[in-house]
Amino acid sequence: MGMINKLCDRAILFEKGRIIKEGHPQSVIPYYLETAGEKFGIALLEQQGLRVVFNNGRLSIAYTQNFISSFVGGYCASFDNLLKIHSPSTNLFWKIKSILASELIAEGKSSEDGVPLQYFRINLQDNILDLTIRNFEIPPKQHNFNLFLVANYDRWILADKEGCFPEFSHRTNWHDFGLNLSSSRKLGIFTGSENLLPALIFEAKAEDSSLKIFNSGYDQESRIIHLSSSNSRELSLNIRVCLEKEDFDNFFIQEQKFWLIQQQEEERLAREEAERIRQIEEDRRIEEERLAREEAERQEHATRELYLRSHIISRGDCRLFVDKDNSCLRVYFKDKEITSEGGINSIFPSKHLIGYYWHAEKLDQDELLLSLESDSLKQFWRLKFQQDNILTIKIAIEIKNEIPVVNRFIRLELINSYDLWETPYEKGLFSDAEYINDISPVRLKDVRVCQVAAASSNKEFPRIIFEVLGKEEQYAAGVFRQQQSQEASCISFCPILPWSNKLLPAGKHDFFEGRIIFDSQDKLEDKGSEKFRVLIGDQSLRFSFNSGRGNIVWKGKTLSSGLGVYTALRSQNIWYDSTQAAWRYIKKNKKRMVIEGRWPHIPVSQIWDLEVISDDSIHWKVEMEVYSQVNIEIEQASIMLINEYREWFIENSSNGKFLDEFTKDYDILPFRYWYGLVGKNGLGVTGNSLPKIIFTNTMCEQMAKGLLENSDFLHCSRIIQYQKYNNEILLPKKYSYFSGLIKIEDK
Repeated sequence: MGMINKLCDRAILFEKGRIIKEGHPQSVIPYYLETAGEKFGIALLEQQGLRVVFNNGRLSIAYTQNFISSFVGGYCASFDNLLKIHSPSTNLFWKIKSILASELIAEGKSSEDGVPLQYFRINLQDNILDLTIRNFEIPPKQHNFNLFLVANYDRWILADKEGCFPEFSHRTNWHDFGLNLSSSRKLGIFTGSENLLPALIFEAKAEDSSLKIFNSGYDQESRIIHLSSSNSRELSLNIRVCLEKEDFDNFFIQEQKFWLIQQQEEERLAREEAERIRQIEEDRRIEEERLAREEAERQEHATRELYLRSHIISRGDCRLFVDKDNSCLRVYFKDKEITSEGGINSIFPSKHLIGYYWHAEKLDQDELLLSLESDSLKQFWRLKFQQDNILTIKIAIEIKNEIPVVNRFIRLELINSYDLWETPYEKGLFSDAEYINDISPVRLKDVRVCQVAAASSNKEFPRIIFEVLGKEEQYAAGVFRQQQSQEASCISFCPILPWSNKLLPAGKHDFFEGRIIFDSQDKLEDKGSEKFRVLIGDQSLRFSFNSGRGNIVWKGKTLSSGLGVYTALRSQNIWYDSTQAAWRYIKKNKKRMVIEGRWPHIPVSQIWDLEVISDDSIHWKVEMEVYSQVNIEIEQASIMLINEYREWFIENSSNGKFLDEFTKDYDILPFRYWYGLVGKNGLGVTGNSLPKIIFTNTMCEQMAKGLLENSDFLHCSRIIQYQKYNNEILLPKKYSYFSGLIKIEDK
């Protein structure tokens, strides 16, 4: 039929050898399609120029003598799964069961007397063609409906997009170009050129139905509307015929609006669903993380409990914790930590306990061994609570190779609530007035103490006594505030090691033995008798030496003060006085002592030769030995005297009065009363009811400048002194340092 319509301009229809119609193919072919076949299977519905013909299982649609459907028309195809073939509805025996003005019903059977297999209901009203196809085959088969439209329909439109049908590309095969519409989606088909064909709107009515559009092969040259459904019993299709293009356009304008609203709603629902799923997933993730976190915390807690049990010792109110994570030993009293971030630590020679591998072995509830290992040395700590309030500390070191050791410290860092300190000889406040390299030191009159106490003025924390045991005279104490991430009140002890002993051989060595006493109000012990002391002289004039300071006693009255008779050296702008040296005596008798002091921080030693040569005179001679090249900028030989001495004089030259002012700064120049060349004259002082003291330099050519001044507030003393400036580096050898006479005269 398609070829007749394309190639011919005149057609003749015969029936039983008789011409029943002739004319143009467009008028003859519709007549043929409407009349050919069994008459009881043909019916017609017509409305406003729109003609719908059902002819024995085939549907034809025309408008005002113009075909809408092509010669193939529309039919239902059943797919036989067993035979793998499609069977069209035109193969059945059809009979019109009912026909009204706007509706017809047709029934198709397998044979004239067979059982009904298919049912067509066609309703045409208000230019809307409503088609329902029911299938009764047993077992059910897959069914679809195909409506072939004339090729003049060259465009399609949906609510969200539109396009053109492509060219026919194959002779017989159908061309699917990808539109698959679910139910409720409207498909518009129209022509782009001016002709008499109305626009069509297709809608699959059932929810489980879908529409697709194809091109046929170019033999049939048709547009195919394909309706399918997952329901094998029924197909339902609605075709709206728009006789006016404006109605068609308005319909899709409204459809587009509705589609946009629907899309927004679908997107909203999709977002809500996605959010619901995301929230479910998030809740699940959070719950899984919570459970994982609780399990991790439980395991961590169990591990931590095990770790704590093996790294804590305690007794009474006291507890010590080996904090490997922060490389320190923490101390607690009544469950409050009293140590700062550094805790108890050592410096040997690297800073604190950082950089070591830690291993703790708990021996008992109150005793623990701690080993610290680095590349070059090991430390062995034995920590034990001997009583409820006493923690003993023993430290040994083991080194692999000989190393130089100038400084080594044991340090206790307390929280800054500890603001009071005390030694057996003095007490005061931890100072934070001036920090130098994060340290605010307290100047002690006597650093050679074996006990230092710390307390808080508000009594919130217990009084602590840090004590050296064993060779107390070989240690120097330090008291200072330290500024780190938090401020700490610190007590340290440093062994006094002569420079000549700075090389520590490989092997194991004792490092420290001491103890910390908690919550003790005991008075600190004066262990000065254990220091290095030497005494010479008689009842009138006595001279005693005590670990680097000389003391002058005249007829029972102590005339010296502070550091007494002492020497001091300045190297690299740092002062080192004789109290910092380690001393031993070489010889001694009733009138004379020869003693040697070796400095720990500079390669120097001194030999003092002191002799009471008469009832009123002491001869003082000092020799210095340098072990290694060193820059000694200033050398001093000095006497600190009690501040009851009010006047000073230079024999045969000048005189004046001392003021009772003692600076709190390191600068004492404003309180220097005289400085210059003395020659053979002596420096002298006098005071009410006190003997006159004359200090004479007997080697003027080497130490010729004398000095008279007040000390600072720490000692509140008068100073008479000789000093010498060096402009050259001192080489290793022995040097004459000083020789002088101290003469005491009653007024």
